[in-house]
Amino acid sequence: WSGTGTAMTPNGQSVFNGDALSIVNWNGNITISDIMITNATGAGIAALQVTTTKNIALTNVDVVNNSTEFGGAYLDNTASYTGTVVINDSTFNGNDGVNATGLNVRSHGTITGKNITAYDNTLVGASLDNCDLQKPVLGDDTTWYCNTVGAKAVTLTGSNNFSFNSGNGLNVFSSGAITLSNVNAMHNDGQGAYLDNCTIGADEFCVQGYLPSTI
Repeated sequence: WSGTGTAMTPNGQSVFNGDALSIVNWNGNITISDIMITNATGAGIAALQVTTTKNIALTNVDVVNNSTEFGGAYLDNTASYTGTVVINDSTFNGNDGVNATGLNVRSHGTITGKNITAYDNTLVGASLDNCDLQKPVLGDDTTWYCNTVGAKAVTLTGSNNFSFNSGNGLNVFSSGAITLSNVNAMHNDGQGAYLDNCTIGADEFCVQGYLPSTI
């Protein structure tokens, strides 16, 4: 799928075996539920690619055992500052492309997840980024800031597993509150979880650094 439109909601149990799914350059909300994407291959793509200016919602989506270069799912609504991302009851496992992350989310809005599993991926299990890190002056590598309007939260509830990845289990970059519950991030070649909401200014209450395997 590629183009402009209002809202799009493909529903029902579907299996994409050997094929990637791309929904790009959209101007409406995108809701995807009850699908599996597996055994996809290809350079320069993820097995599931979604770009829109509006909200993205995934429920019961399994993106597993793909060899696409950039891994499992790439979700991006940074073309606007209003879109949110919600991911529930979904898995992003065993994606082994050369630069494969299980789940890669980029947004300027809130990111909310529940019951997410991302394990055994080439790089990071899951990367959740609503900071969109920028530097104001070309060549200035000391001053960075989040390219957002207001502080937007990243929240994980339910039971979440980010284990057995070749990089970190979970990365979170945000200018807002980071709230995690019931997170397992064990046996990763990198760290369990890296959380960073210290990018803007000096906030004595911010969090930056690695957390242990179980939160």
